[in-house]
Amino acid sequence: MIGGFEMELLDSQLKKYLKGNKKEKGKIITNYCELTGLKRKIV
Repeated sequence: MIGGFEMELLDSQLKKYLKGNKKEKGKIITNYCELTGLKRKIV
């Protein structure tokens, strides 16, 4: 289940992720994992 913080973070990063290249997408995923505590495999 996604909490309020995760949902806000996801909304704010989604546009950047969709427009980004492979390197930028990797950074966004890494940052998301660090902030939420989720593993990359799950994200």
